[in-house]
Amino acid sequence: MRWLLSALPPSARRSRAFARQIFSMAGRLGPAPQGRLRGQPARSGIVGLPSYCRNEYNGLLAYKNLLQQQCTFSSGHETATYSSTDEVSDLPPREGKNTRNVEVEIISQENIRPSSPTPHHLRTYKLSLLDQFMPPMYNPFVFFYSNSVSEDLNNVIIERSKRLKESLSETLTRFYPFAGTVKDNLHIDCDDAGVYYVVARVKDNLSDFLNKPNYKLVHKLLPYDPNSSEPQSRPLIVMVQVNIFECGGMAISICTSHKIVDGVTYATFLKAWAENARGSSEQAMSPNFSAPLLFPQNPSLHKDSSLVPETSLLQKSTRAVRRFVFDASALVSLKEEASELGVQKPTRVEAVTALFWKCAASASEARHGSQRPSLLSIAVDLRSRSVPALPQESIGNIVFHAFAKSVGNTELELPSLVSRVRKAIEKINGDLVQEIKGDDGFINLAKRQMEFVEDYSNSGTDLFFVASLCNAGFYEGDFGWGKPRWSCIANASIDSPTVTNQMFLIETRSGGIEAWVNLEEQDMAFFEQNPELLAFASLDPSPLN
Repeated sequence: MRWLLSALPPSARRSRAFARQIFSMAGRLGPAPQGRLRGQPARSGIVGLPSYCRNEYNGLLAYKNLLQQQCTFSSGHETATYSSTDEVSDLPPREGKNTRNVEVEIISQENIRPSSPTPHHLRTYKLSLLDQFMPPMYNPFVFFYSNSVSEDLNNVIIERSKRLKESLSETLTRFYPFAGTVKDNLHIDCDDAGVYYVVARVKDNLSDFLNKPNYKLVHKLLPYDPNSSEPQSRPLIVMVQVNIFECGGMAISICTSHKIVDGVTYATFLKAWAENARGSSEQAMSPNFSAPLLFPQNPSLHKDSSLVPETSLLQKSTRAVRRFVFDASALVSLKEEASELGVQKPTRVEAVTALFWKCAASASEARHGSQRPSLLSIAVDLRSRSVPALPQESIGNIVFHAFAKSVGNTELELPSLVSRVRKAIEKINGDLVQEIKGDDGFINLAKRQMEFVEDYSNSGTDLFFVASLCNAGFYEGDFGWGKPRWSCIANASIDSPTVTNQMFLIETRSGGIEAWVNLEEQDMAFFEQNPELLAFASLDPSPLN
């Protein structure tokens, strides 16, 4: 957290007490483990995963020198070391592991550029303050589409591929920053360099692929190699791979940079592209780019985004990923159990979040031999909580984290945890959004971050993360041949640093919820066998069911 001081306005930097508080809390938290994201697009040296921490130690020294120039007290010693292995346990579980191997052949690679050039006055897009706080990583999803056409498959494939490329080019004219290049941690050069676009042929039938999905096979459908250690040459905003199965089914993977794209932004882009592909007569969706004006950036938070708290939590570890599915009837039962003497009418997301918290804390207790304090971080969309509300089409990271606490040696009952989850989310209101807007946004955001550090800096505290993409519209991507058969989160077990102890929620086609859970491998051994969890959720059922 020492990075905070260098970015404060002069008036705040003169406050020695405030500065000492930052340094004190940073010292208790300790140096963040550092690493770098790895990878580049499959078989291409043009673009790649954003790398970070390229020379982390020198970066920290530079910030230390800057602080010493601006302050009259010593910051103490700084170190940034990292060493570990990064093994990943993939779906399906160890028993009955799917050993199928599927060949994916790359047919073509190109850059899809906007159909109209970006005007000169729009060539520089400033990142917002909230964008600056996001780690340099990709959010990949894969959307699987069945083929119901019996005519010549070659003609179908040619027609659909043409429609996808032309509509993407048209969409990029309105989403012009998405065809640009990230510069430092400050802006996007809207240079119309384009979206990296790959077409691949999958030597398998879609039904066989989805009958028992294997996560490592899903990774073959991405437009970059998550295991590559090659450095980046151009940090892209969007990459796409269109995978064509032998039956004519498709899997469209879209990978977007978290530097400007949150879950709602992703869904907005997906729906806009799909509308263009269908030639929808509805009014075309228009993105709103007001976030950088509402949440002005802090120029001091440049380049070395690893000094941002969210990035400092990225680390390598031996982790396991599991997919749990709650069908609609199970969610009704879970909500009833969660509301007993507690919150009235909990939402399905509140109920699943509380169950995850309870089971993850129980797994930690089983592993360590005693119950530990825990802190639950919940990503909350600010668009509807702003006063006045921001358009759903607002582009950028317009999210804030709510925090719910549980001290050790307390009984973790579901209704109590649901109540804590709801109270934490209710604190993310219009007043908070107003605090982090405008010129004072950074100093107020820094204070909020310090509250988090104060809670998490206590030794032995477990930190859990939850992000929900339910109701965002991830099954609305109809490009003209129907809605997705399965919408799959594809980043939870990528061989790169990640935030452990997290759960992503996405709705199913039938009104249920898929929970992608990422835990330390030793904790997962207890978590996945928890009878209370398995009373409501199925472990890795086929999306075809």
